[in-house]
Amino acid sequence: MAEALVNGALGPRALNRALLERQLLTRRRRLAPARVPDAPRPDPDSPVPVRFVAPFDNLLLSHEDRTRVLPEEYRKLIFSRNGIVLGSVLVDGFVQGAWRIERARDTATLVVESFRALPDEVTEEGTRLLEFMAAAADHEIRFVVR
Repeated sequence: MAEALVNGALGPRALNRALLERQLLTRRRRLAPARVPDAPRPDPDSPVPVRFVAPFDNLLLSHEDRTRVLPEEYRKLIFSRNGIVLGSVLVDGFVQGAWRIERARDTATLVVESFRALPDEVTEEGTRLLEFMAAAADHEIRFVVR
């Protein structure tokens, strides 16, 4: 490719395409170790903790196949048409809801919008999130069913 560039053998479109293909190949090579079929896997019965994932987190933004963590039916509930990515609630490693913190005077309210029934651990993890995000405020957790 470099020789073709020096000799002017590639036109601008062909050169642009060649550069993009090279970038794609480089990305695939970098990602390849994550797709090793013989890599050790955790025990399938290992408990997966509930997690609150931040808005715009790479977990959702950088996956080529988001259905590994975000069921297709919930995609439009997390990604808005104008590019906003909401905070999400992971249960057993999959998005099961969205969250936001509303502040009013001395109170911070964690609003959890559930897409399906959520386990009690969501309240426990939500309390930890509020202690971290709004330590000085009074805390409330409100669940909204979508």
